Amino acid sequence: MVKNILKTALLFVVFSALVCALFACGNGGEVSPQIVAEEIPESGEISTAGHLVWLSNRVNGGERFFGRDFTLVNDIDLLGIEWIPMGSGTATQYIDALYVDAELDYGNYFAGNFNGNGKKITNFKITKEYEYVGFFGRNAGTIENLAISDFFINVDANHGIEGISDEWEQGRNMIMVFAGGIAGRNYGIIDNCSSNGDIKISVKNVGRHSFAVAGGIVAANWVTGTIKNSHSLGSVQSFADVESVSAGIAGGNYGNILNCYANGDITALTHSDAYAGGLVSRNHGTVKDSHATGNVKALIQKQLRFNSSSFAGGLMAGNWSSGIIDNCYALGEVTASGGVNAFAGGLTGECAGKIYNSRAEGNVLSEAGINAVAGGFSGTFNSWSEEKSALIENCNAFGNATAHGSMRAYAGGFVGFLEGAFSIVRDSYAHGSAEANALEGDTYQDPWIAFVRIIEY
Repeated sequence: MVKNILKTALLFVVFSALVCALFACGNGGEVSPQIVAEEIPESGEISTAGHLVWLSNRVNGGERFFGRDFTLVNDIDLLGIEWIPMGSGTATQYIDALYVDAELDYGNYFAGNFNGNGKKITNFKITKEYEYVGFFGRNAGTIENLAISDFFINVDANHGIEGISDEWEQGRNMIMVFAGGIAGRNYGIIDNCSSNGDIKISVKNVGRHSFAVAGGIVAANWVTGTIKNSHSLGSVQSFADVESVSAGIAGGNYGNILNCYANGDITALTHSDAYAGGLVSRNHGTVKDSHATGNVKALIQKQLRFNSSSFAGGLMAGNWSSGIIDNCYALGEVTASGGVNAFAGGLTGECAGKIYNSRAEGNVLSEAGINAVAGGFSGTFNSWSEEKSALIENCNAFGNATAHGSMRAYAGGFVGFLEGAFSIVRDSYAHGSAEANALEGDTYQDPWIAFVRIIEY
């Protein structure tokens, strides 16, 4: 019997050695798969997981592959590996979105042409901290016809205790994480791509400036970037001490988003400012022929700054003065809650740009410590500049708007709070109800627009 026990133990040791020859045995007895890099042939055909690892290694080593063509010829299972995004490294400095050429002088990124060829890449995870998180970290080339699924991103960038200091105003010691399914940041073209995985990021930075941006396709679509004919099905959640931004397609958009949709639930959590949008969170560009169906929440969990605000919109948190929305719709329930100010709208939490031929159908709830603003279509709508006049034309709101504020509450069937002589609403209608309640102070509710201020003071 002792011999049998020894024989069994020996067989187990041999078996374990064989397993560890195929897989890297991690801490605590965990087994994490390893994929050996294989050089992609001159044809550019990608047929194995090893080819993808090789490409990631080369991009992160500084090769950008300008204009080189790659084609996925098989569905590829990445065996649950910890994926290193292609172009994951830090760009070394923060540069404004309009200066793309300057920003692309720094760091690693992909600049080739990646044709997914209708194939799928599945079964990977990203849990380690990078500034740019996604299957691609930064893309300045073309990514097309690619589906990624059965993956998850869960990054916890914890750089110390929670809190806020005055240093965040100057951006000193800033920690930023940009996470998207396809790419962290896009300067190029993403066409006919899909993402079906859940994304969750958390950024804490010893009380200084922490900035988390997450999107189902990309975190940020820069001024040269175009995303078209693409969709995301997973949930997206971000947390940051200071600024948290989440959306179904792109957390921030300065470029073009065309014929895209997102179905997942969106949540932005913070101790300061939160922005959540079903399709885009902060829009400075153009969005056309697109829609979002998920529920949207912007939540301030614990207020650490006096002037903290939450913005939530069924399509986008904010459509700023240069933003254009055309032929879009949103179906999800919308909630902005916590902090000093909460702005919630069926389509946009705040709008200072232009919206055409669009509709919102979800119910809207705003809850705030001082000012709660809810609109069936847009929470706020404002423009004080004739040069940058704001316009909503041929639009409809079908959901009910509810606002609960400690000091002031504004609820409008179409817009909660309209300000500025150059904020124009034309040929548009509200079909839902409006209800506002303030514990103390002023309450404004109206089936159309709750409050109008056209004199600046």
